[in-house]
Amino acid sequence: MYLSSEYLKRFDKDLYYKILLLESFEDHQWHTIAELAQTVQLDARSVAKYLNELTKNYHQFNESSQTLFMKTPRSGYSFYDTLDSIEHERFLIFLVQSTLKYQLLHDIFFEEFHTIYQFAQKQYISESTARRKINEWREQLKNYGIYLQRGTYVVQGEEEIIRLYLHMTFWQLFRGKIWPFVTISQLDVKKIAEQIMAFFNVRLNEIKKRRLEYMLGAFFLRKSQKHYVSLNERKRQLITDNPMFQKFCHWMQPVFPNYFQNEEELGALFLVLMTREEYYTDEDIREEMFAFHRRRQTPPYHALYEAKEALALYQVEQGLSEEPLTKEAETYLFSSHLFAYLFPEAKETIDGNDSDFINHLMIENSEIIQWLDLFFETEQKVDQLAFQNTSFLMGRYLTVLKTMGAFTPKLPQITILLMTDFPLFEEQLLIEDLHRFFRNVYCLKFLPTDYRGREVDLLLSTSKVHRKPWSDLEYFIVNGELQLNDYIQLYQKFVLIQDRKDKERNEINDI
Repeated sequence: MYLSSEYLKRFDKDLYYKILLLESFEDHQWHTIAELAQTVQLDARSVAKYLNELTKNYHQFNESSQTLFMKTPRSGYSFYDTLDSIEHERFLIFLVQSTLKYQLLHDIFFEEFHTIYQFAQKQYISESTARRKINEWREQLKNYGIYLQRGTYVVQGEEEIIRLYLHMTFWQLFRGKIWPFVTISQLDVKKIAEQIMAFFNVRLNEIKKRRLEYMLGAFFLRKSQKHYVSLNERKRQLITDNPMFQKFCHWMQPVFPNYFQNEEELGALFLVLMTREEYYTDEDIREEMFAFHRRRQTPPYHALYEAKEALALYQVEQGLSEEPLTKEAETYLFSSHLFAYLFPEAKETIDGNDSDFINHLMIENSEIIQWLDLFFETEQKVDQLAFQNTSFLMGRYLTVLKTMGAFTPKLPQITILLMTDFPLFEEQLLIEDLHRFFRNVYCLKFLPTDYRGREVDLLLSTSKVHRKPWSDLEYFIVNGELQLNDYIQLYQKFVLIQDRKDKERNEINDI
């Protein structure tokens, strides 16, 4: 399945739980309502309601008497055995497109929404329900600087942001499974996407290529509806006398539709592409783009320079070894600052990539967040324009800092005594493999081979040692190169060891 996500939960909570339930049946086993309730974290009554609604939805979808679930009083529910994966996926798309939120979004962006009364009649709902849904959506749009014009319900705001929001929404809902821009030729868009990749000398994987096609679809749809881009001064300065932009226009001119052949549209698309770091992967492209920004000392380039200086100073002040940003991290931050500079009003990401990387950082490390807050505040005081969108930048910076040793949270330490009959070279390989596998969760400390004390968390040996003091130690047997199952068992041992140490530490503190 591809639809279950936090974005979907924000989009439509009922739809989210229905799809979670469908995912629970992917194992083709039987499940009782009580088991399903525990899986999706709902009460049994809600689960029964959603299962009943899914059954009705499926009858509407296939317009036949075939049922979605098999049901027995004892075993519970299971997928009907003739339901194949293709039909299953089509049913998921049907569920999305059947929601009131999607119908509202579709009618407004495809300009089929005229009045609340007309929409309510079409959807068989009351006008008050329609008005409530519109007001809920209005509140969400504010985070992107987008609003609905009163009376006409035409989408208003910064045109590039509207297009990116449309692209992001369709992408998060469908992930390329269908082509939602029915008035735009998908074949033409595919050819244009290929030319863009050829220009930047980048081979995107199929998912990123499809996402690029969605973005182009959103751009072409809005332009075909006669919604025009108007570049402000800060955007225009980034394409004026820009050799890379001039080459881009010349390269793309033969394949773009006639209605897209003007500097404003081409400039808007070019700048949006430059906010994504995958278009900097070719070294010559990257160097030419950075050279332009370096010569002009543009705010995004200056922001990257300030960030590098601040990081270096922080490491010196903390007595840490100097660790510069990697080239990939530089590009990631530069493209992020370019986005923040171009679209300071977009308080939420609209890049169609609802990344969860930031959630893996130890956010409770308040020292890092406090340092970043102070850094952003300092830059804003001197009117650094590429630091205006701090809510967006915070996530990007935390993602980068996660990769740097100076900012990595202190990991729990496991002390290991290695006692094997392996050759020294093989022992060293074993140690390196263990460090590599557990580097993000545990700090492994290996004691000298002749250590005879008791300050050991785990004895790693090729056989059980019966002599003291080693016989009393927690141990793990290794017979050769570690396999995945060995790592899993070791991880489980480490968890138990750390729990015991935490408990002992708490008992001492309580005395």
